[in-house]
Amino acid sequence: MFAKSGMVVGKLLTAAVLIVSTPVQAQLRWSESAYSIINSFNRMFDRLSEGDQRKHMQAVLTAVGNLDNGEFVRWYSDDSYNHGIVEIVATSQLSGRLCRRVYQTIITEKRRDHSEYWGCMSGDGQWNFHK
Repeated sequence: MFAKSGMVVGKLLTAAVLIVSTPVQAQLRWSESAYSIINSFNRMFDRLSEGDQRKHMQAVLTAVGNLDNGEFVRWYSDDSYNHGIVEIVATSQLSGRLCRRVYQTIITEKRRDHSEYWGCMSGDGQWNFHK
């Protein structure tokens, strides 16, 4: 799954800087329903603090907007053991829209949960996510 991890160092560092310093709105437009969709895809998401949820959503946006297939970005909580990995596993064009297959893992002290879903960019620049 992380076969190209050695090649991702430059982008991974860039992504880490984006997660820490760039507001979500400045990276890409996030659809209004994205929070609830990501929450439904991963049972662990709603157990994260608001700050960790924000970091995870920023990691998803960084991944779909900047990474190549096989590359990933990690996020880490400022105040707990929680962390996550978001990987791009495929890219395709569906009905003329850019779509990315996302594989994510959220890890807490007691659980590890995985989920996979598609994110497609709409004509107005918003990412819409679906199974």
